Amino acid sequence: IEYTASALLERETDTYIAKEYLIFLISVIIIQFSVAIYEESLSRGFVNMRGASYYNKMSAVIIASFQFGLMHFAILPGFPIWLPIIWVLQAFIVGIILSIIVQKKKVIFPVIFAHALNNIISAHTLWNYLQGNDFIIIDTEFSKKIIPEKRGKLAKFLCDRHFGIGAD
Repeated sequence: IEYTASALLERETDTYIAKEYLIFLISVIIIQFSVAIYEESLSRGFVNMRGASYYNKMSAVIIASFQFGLMHFAILPGFPIWLPIIWVLQAFIVGIILSIIVQKKKVIFPVIFAHALNNIISAHTLWNYLQGNDFIIIDTEFSKKIIPEKRGKLAKFLCDRHFGIGAD
């Protein structure tokens, strides 16, 4: 999270992520939908679909996904080189999945929506991190599976200052 937050705060245009919540929320919805429309139109709409008319469909998927991965490459001073490589690989894998969906369904709007929703959730995580809010959410279905006598021990383990997330 620290690497991603540093990457976003590197540019002056991305300082909306460190603002108060209402400014952040309006900005993140507008910006992330715009980014999703741009990236998906270019990667899935143009490179993937147009490439499929010239090359094998799977080749077009790989080319579009590789291009999508490279769009997410960012080297920052002070961070190890493997972090941007992981970022590119993650975007490449997500790109393959999204490209295959577009190839099969011939519709780009659900992919744009999924991309925007992913970016908005990620931005909220970063906003909370930058505000100093470290948190975890335990699903109610998961918590039902925990034996009631063990819930206290789990809470103590998760909130341990040295081995868990800590607690206030």
